[in-house]
Amino acid sequence: MNILVLNGAPRPNGSTAGMIKTFKTEAESAGHTVNTVDVCRKNIHGCLACEYCHGKGDGECSQKDDMSEIYVVLTEKYYNVSGRAGEAFKDGLKLK
Repeated sequence: MNILVLNGAPRPNGSTAGMIKTFKTEAESAGHTVNTVDVCRKNIHGCLACEYCHGKGDGECSQKDDMSEIYVVLTEKYYNVSGRAGEAFKDGLKLK
């Protein structure tokens, strides 16, 4: 299984980073692939609700920021969400 960890914690050696490191080690030892993205170090802007992605953008965001890198990873390898929260997450990312 491919696992994507979106780390929003700002400290590279903090407790969240330690937890992610432990999780990654254990998951990889069980045969999974883990990709971690430090989103706090990315240039990501909030949604403008401009509807560009639903029209002329054909699914692409009008903002040219680092979120496009995450969209690629999600759609190609790691997309697996379930439940109501997962569906809301998917809808927020405009994934099909």
